[in-house]
Formats: sequence, structure tokens, C-alpha cells
Amino acid sequence: MNILTVLSKASADSIEQFFQLAKDLGVDSMSFTRLVPTGNAERQTSNDTQTLLGNDLKRAFQRILIASSEYSIPTNTNAPLWTIFDQALGGIPFNFADGIVIDYQGNLMATSRSRYKIGSVKSNSLRNLFLKNSLLNDIRSGNIHGCKSCTKFNKCGGDRNIAWAMTGDFLEKDPGCWIDLEVKKIEKRRHIV
Repeated sequence: MNILTVLSKASADSIEQFFQLAKDLGVDSMSFTRLVPTGNAERQTSNDTQTLLGNDLKRAFQRILIASSEYSIPTNTNAPLWTIFDQALGGIPFNFADGIVIDYQGNLMATSRSRYKIGSVKSNSLRNLFLKNSLLNDIRSGNIHGCKSCTKFNKCGGDRNIAWAMTGDFLEKDPGCWIDLEVKKIEKRRHIV
């Protein structure tokens, strides 16, 4: 048995309690998925139910790793941004352009977490919709704004769903990424010296 919880500002305060619950229940793993602000999460106004970004997300990742070690319960570390935290982690970039989601009306969707329709498989060839769509081709080729030149991109990829939910563009940088924050901190120190 595994436990999966949504990582948000509210749940980040309870990371250690989640691992304690997992230990008490004797589960095989305690994993987290980042809150994608769509659907009901998009309408939340409380700060506690918001997506973790930048250094807040980095600190949550650190607490997850520490708690995983302390409680001897594995956690998922193969999602986007984990390789930025530690090069030994990550490895499965979120690339939904390699999978197919078709809704109940026959629409090929960009993802199961967005309402973005690629086209109808009732009136178009699934093969053409999937293989010739410019958005999917850009994602498959790694044409992500602000990420393409990043040395971590091939293992990270950024979360395309979070990029879409927060910027309206699947090809934007994952807003949770803290690399720019680290670079700006280093540049600021250089100017002080």
C-alpha cells in the first residue's frame, strides 16, 4: 500500500506527520505530488491551499527527504525539479507529449489535468492530431522557454501542467523552479564583494 498526498502550502506544514501516519499504517511508501492550481484548486483563495514555489518548494523537498530517511519510508523523487535539488534524483521528466488522453467526448486533450483540447478524434486522425500538433512537438523537442539551455532540463523537464495552470502556456518555465533565485543570489553576492 502507498500513500500519495498533494503538496501545497497547507500540507507542507505536515510532511513529518504524513510520514508518521505512513509508518503507523505500515505502508510501502509516502509520496507527494505538487498542487496544480486547476479545477477546484484554481478557485482556492486561502494562502494555505496554494502551490509551493521557489525556495518554499525547495525547503519542502528537503523536509521530504529528511523525513523519508528518518522514518525509513521511501518517497517519490523522480518528478520534475527533484534533480535540481539533488543530481542523483529526478530522471523522469514530465513529458505528457508521449501519452494520449482522450476525454469522454472524443477530444484529444493535452493532459488529464488541463482542459486544453488538441482536437477531436471523431473528425480527425488521432495519428495526425498527436504527431502533427505544434504544441506537442515543441514539448517533445524540449522547446521550453527559460529551460531549453538549462543543464538539468533533460532530467527535470519542469512540470508542464503547473506551467499551464499558472502562466496559461505549457511552454513556459515551471514557476516552482528555484534555479533563477539561486543565480540571482550568487550574482547579488558578486556585486557586494
